[in-house]
Amino acid sequence: MYSISQAADAARPTTPAADALPRLQKLFGFGGAKARYKDHPGRVIRCMDPFSGNLEAFKSPLKYENWLLRRFDPQVDYLNASGDAWAILCAGEQIHVKPQLVWAHAGQRGFLEIVEEPGRAITETQARALQLVARAHQMRSSIRRVDEIRDSLRLLELLDRIRQCMALHYTDLREESWTERIAEHVNEHRKCARGDLLAELLPRFPGCTEQLVDSALFWLRQHQHIFFDIEGGAYGDATVISC
Repeated sequence: MYSISQAADAARPTTPAADALPRLQKLFGFGGAKARYKDHPGRVIRCMDPFSGNLEAFKSPLKYENWLLRRFDPQVDYLNASGDAWAILCAGEQIHVKPQLVWAHAGQRGFLEIVEEPGRAITETQARALQLVARAHQMRSSIRRVDEIRDSLRLLELLDRIRQCMALHYTDLREESWTERIAEHVNEHRKCARGDLLAELLPRFPGCTEQLVDSALFWLRQHQHIFFDIEGGAYGDATVISC
């Protein structure tokens, strides 16, 4: 299993000039660990969403892994990991829940989703509250457990590695030339193996690397321009890419 340090990008801000510190403290509320973790107290995993560029925070590896699976599902059209509270008034009582994920497929009702941590079973009261709040907002409830999320550790390791590659190449992926070259090659052949694609692209384009090609392939897959199967974490030179 990969480590937390691999699963998250380290945020290492540069040290501001001494004369700028008082002004920055007022603007950003610097105040040691307490201020730094005001929104996410305790140990958290932070990473960059490779598609939106947003910085995300997760309170456990399991929550991060669940997000990975949803984030790399091309059918998921909307995804929000802010953890904001959702509330309703039911029989004069306010009921609120804080789903770890809010997500939806295109044109379908969305889900309010929470992750059940090992040793911290979701109670019937919590499950009922989630159902009531989701139904009131015309959504559905979802409780994800460890056996579902970690059904394939190989797939999680693949997605974690690809997310890091895409974060490193975030700027490159927004330069249409790279993604267009790869998309055009796949369109010409209709189907091709990843190994053949690398063998053709790497010698032709200076600066093109295996990491960049993989990043672009997953970018195009997420936007449903191309398709390839990664079920079970199977991804390599023999992977067939089609348009």
